[in-house]
Amino acid sequence: MKMRFNSVWIVWSAFVLAIGNASAEQVHAVFESNKEDILENGIREAEGFRFGVGVGAPLTDNQSSLRAAQGKSELLATGDLIRSVALSDLEWPASISEKSRQALSEYYRFSVSATLSCTTKVYQVREGRNWTTVVAVPAKQTEKIGKVAFPELREQLLRPKYVFSEQAPDEAIVELICSQQEFPPIDRAPWESNLGAAKFENFYLRKLPLFAGRCIVAYDSGDSKKGYEKGMRAYGKGLLPEAYDFFVSAAEKSWTFDVLNMAGNVARRIGKNDEAVAFLLYAAQLDPEKPFPWVHLAFVAQQKGNSELCESCCKEAEARNPDKWTSEQIAILRKRIGDKTSEK
Repeated sequence: MKMRFNSVWIVWSAFVLAIGNASAEQVHAVFESNKEDILENGIREAEGFRFGVGVGAPLTDNQSSLRAAQGKSELLATGDLIRSVALSDLEWPASISEKSRQALSEYYRFSVSATLSCTTKVYQVREGRNWTTVVAVPAKQTEKIGKVAFPELREQLLRPKYVFSEQAPDEAIVELICSQQEFPPIDRAPWESNLGAAKFENFYLRKLPLFAGRCIVAYDSGDSKKGYEKGMRAYGKGLLPEAYDFFVSAAEKSWTFDVLNMAGNVARRIGKNDEAVAFLLYAAQLDPEKPFPWVHLAFVAQQKGNSELCESCCKEAEARNPDKWTSEQIAILRKRIGDKTSEK
């Protein structure tokens, strides 16, 4: 599947150059004679050429934003051309909502457009605050392009560079990941306020609360082993703030069970409960058979004064073949919440 995906864009690169064989005057003449249909009626093919239309709106009225809107309109025009060829017969899983389908299609077009050289630009104008751009390629060149299937779209958009982009349609990305997820999501409801309050400075970790307990992103941008080992040494010496920094540094490079579980463990011990919940819910989703994240979540719940949630987490841990340490911690937790209950 991956080889086919790459070959599609090799073909695109080839036919982008092929436009040079066509007369520039001919391309512009065809556009002018079909201008109304292309701009207003949604016609995308005429007299041997295929067209793409993009409209870019600025965020503000300053010159920098206006220039960005102009560039965006060019990318969207190329994306529109791609959509009319590659995405015309895309079959979506029933689990992905119509709203997310539209957002993912748009993001797919944007992500691919950003990697392509521009085709022939036949029209560009600013009307009010918005820029409109039209690009064209010979229609015969598009015949070599295969239709993009859902697995190919999914493969493209779940690359870290797109998942973690500021432009990513986050909720739609979550649906995309969950569409082929093996394990059901964890009930995030009791933890939503914690997830919303988690503050991470790192670009990648800022996305962690979004995915925690819901779906798994295969994120690994470097070697996290050294940071994890340094964290364990500091943890063994009781240097918890230092250990936390090492575990966070490791988590910035790779989201693995051991790294996230220990980051969450130390976070809750030093009072960073919001960050702990994000780490631990993701760790629990990564390895549903391990009891340890649930023990640490139970301690967070106990610190929050929520005995019912604490007991629920203890039961989750007990259902996962608890070892001696886990059983001991559960006993401690139940004594604490029992003592609090008796005080009331």
